[in-house]
Amino acid sequence: MDKYFEADYDPATDINLPDNATDQDFDSWNIMLDNVRERNKLKQQREAELWEEEKRKERERENIKLGREKAKIAKLLGPDAEKEYQKRKKEAKRARKEETKEMIKSQVISSIDNENSSNLFQNAQPFGVAPGDESHHEEEGDGLGDLHHLQAAVNINRRTSVSAESIKPNKVTTKTIIPKSDQQKAFLQESLKKNFLFKNLQTEQYDDVLNAMNKIKVTKGKWVIEEGDDGDYFYVVDSGEFSAYIRVPSTSNDFDNDVTPPASCPKEFKLKNVLDYTKGGSFGELALMYNAPRAASILAKSDSELWSVDRLTFRSILLNHTYNKRNLYDNFLSEVDLLKSLHPSERSKIADALESRSYSPNEVVISQGDTGDAFYFVEQGEADIIKNGEKVGSYKKGDYFAGQNEGFYTTEILPMFRLGFRYYACESYQHKPSAFKTIPFRQNQVQFSMQDRSPHVELSLDHRTIISNSGYRSARTSEPIRSGTYYYEVKIDKGGGVDEAHVRVGVSRREAESGAPVGYDGYSYGWRDINGHKVHLSRSQKYSDGFTTGDVVGVLVHLPVNQPRKVSINKTRIPIKYKELLWFELSEYPHTKEMDLLMDYGHEDEIPIDKGRLGKKSTKGIKIPRIPGSFIEFFKNGEPVASEPAYTDLLDYLPKKKQPEGAKASKKQDLKKDLDYDDGTCGYYPMVSLYKGGQATLNPGPEFAYPPNTKHAYKPLSDRFGEFWEEMRLLDDEACAELPDVADVLIPQSIAELSGTDQQFYGTGSVDGATPTAPKPDVTSQPPEVPMQDVQMQERQEELPDHSHQFIPNVDILNE
Repeated sequence: MDKYFEADYDPATDINLPDNATDQDFDSWNIMLDNVRERNKLKQQREAELWEEEKRKERERENIKLGREKAKIAKLLGPDAEKEYQKRKKEAKRARKEETKEMIKSQVISSIDNENSSNLFQNAQPFGVAPGDESHHEEEGDGLGDLHHLQAAVNINRRTSVSAESIKPNKVTTKTIIPKSDQQKAFLQESLKKNFLFKNLQTEQYDDVLNAMNKIKVTKGKWVIEEGDDGDYFYVVDSGEFSAYIRVPSTSNDFDNDVTPPASCPKEFKLKNVLDYTKGGSFGELALMYNAPRAASILAKSDSELWSVDRLTFRSILLNHTYNKRNLYDNFLSEVDLLKSLHPSERSKIADALESRSYSPNEVVISQGDTGDAFYFVEQGEADIIKNGEKVGSYKKGDYFAGQNEGFYTTEILPMFRLGFRYYACESYQHKPSAFKTIPFRQNQVQFSMQDRSPHVELSLDHRTIISNSGYRSARTSEPIRSGTYYYEVKIDKGGGVDEAHVRVGVSRREAESGAPVGYDGYSYGWRDINGHKVHLSRSQKYSDGFTTGDVVGVLVHLPVNQPRKVSINKTRIPIKYKELLWFELSEYPHTKEMDLLMDYGHEDEIPIDKGRLGKKSTKGIKIPRIPGSFIEFFKNGEPVASEPAYTDLLDYLPKKKQPEGAKASKKQDLKKDLDYDDGTCGYYPMVSLYKGGQATLNPGPEFAYPPNTKHAYKPLSDRFGEFWEEMRLLDDEACAELPDVADVLIPQSIAELSGTDQQFYGTGSVDGATPTAPKPDVTSQPPEVPMQDVQMQERQEELPDHSHQFIPNVDILNE
């Protein structure tokens, strides 16, 4: 019915009464139409009145504003205010126009001699206006005419800013060639090699710059450069002596009295000599790249000669070469099959990163077995592929190849731990396909986890060395410490502030963020390299001296065997298939409110509660559980860094319930409790955090570079590999024993698919209407199948040390 109330709608045109409508129906309909028309009419009147009122108010506001402006002008300029104001406005615009022209003249520098240069500006025209075209004259408005087409003018009062003017590619296409003898070219080449600005120029660019350099003579006492002036030339000393001076306050005693400052130097400043130049020296290189004011004044101490090149010529050479190179590479990359699907802008980024390399006939580009560090495209020519001494193929223009980087890698065919979930490799039991057990994935030692790390952390092939070029990013080991005393080392390959690289070492629970440093929250404990502070809950405390590149940091972790708090172990897990491999998907332990509140500096270990009731002051509290008698001690090169452990009575790693005991909660809340059971992987994990190029190597033992000087009996962290996976096996066997045999239960279709084997369904049930009738096979007569993960592990078995003899279960944990 909304359309019946639109202003321009006539309901009489939309009558749709049935054919058997009575006169009473028509009378009712006409009454309704009259009411609608009346309402629409009133609505139109109200809208017109509101519109007129708004326009009236707007006119009043404009009149008030104009009146205020005129009154202000009249007060400032007198009776002829408006006339005087327009006159001054026009003069100011004309002055700005002339000032802009003068600044443009001072910026445009020709590479020809001074006589021709003086004629350059006699018939100067604004950019974009042809000679003889009068359309650029001042017009009514802002008084600048076609000067709008000019590049942004430079602030003549600027003294500290640095900027580079934009130049269109191929704008300066004519090369400047000033003849020089071979001796002069050799001298300039030797001089320019000393300057950083010319080190990365290509050969053709280098030759163009040398050809464009012009020789000028300078008389004794002439200021070649004055501090604060706009820079436009770069100079190389051919003969004579020059001195560089900077301005210092006249109140200072550190200045030279034997030199008279140039006229541009303010009276409150004197000059101080900071550098001298002789033959082969160069100065003014900043002017080649930027519109930067001169940082010092240069005085000729004798009659001298200089080689010079201006900014416009230098930047045009660089830009044209870069532009032509980019066009060449763009056209080439567009023909490469691998890159044809990319957007042109993406190919341009690759073109900018390409580096041209030339190889002679029979020269080796990559040797078999070498570590690759580049990706190659064949621009022209051909390259043969030699494997084991035999030619197996060749590359031609447009082909590509690369070596394999065996030092570090970042990707794997495995699921990374994601928010809320963790993944462990698994396989089905041979005698009970409906049950699954956890297995190590491509691992036979304690190492950094491939999955439980920040994506910005790169791993070595043995998973012992990590490196990261981002902000603080972390990696943890695959096996936790649950009880007992363990020791491990971390070698600092790069850290301690060297090239801004830093490393933190410590331990963390599963809940700790891998995108933050160890010690960031209550789930981890860390030790910093830069000042030796210990860090927990992001609170730094003085502990000892720090460590740096080359040091070996030792960590001793003690967790008592008989811990007071007990939580049942639950092995409820969901097997899924990911890229042809089987994985357990485990729910991650979420952060708890009690632990998060510890980050608040106003809270202590006791978190106030009020038994679930709201609106009243808390009178009781939840004491955050701890592990009495636990501690962490740090060592540097085998020696303890402090007389006392860094941390004692660590926070308990076991999960906590969301609702405290005694709190009232609805059934809906009860269903949303956090995980309140141990899945066998809770504990403290050795953790290392890296910052801006930091690199560290884990040594879990049993052989240590610096055995710790400690009174405590300890076990090497390497023992945790055998212990942890034996613990997991025994727990899996216990969970498997609780399941019925394969003949007593119908295996769901999804589980059969996940098991990776051809399964038959047994029992009395049915699947999709099909009644299974096949007999139960004799599983003992069938040869055991090798899991896919084991096959892939065998491929790398030779690369990793054998720790299979270390499968020793931690009896203390299992007894719990």
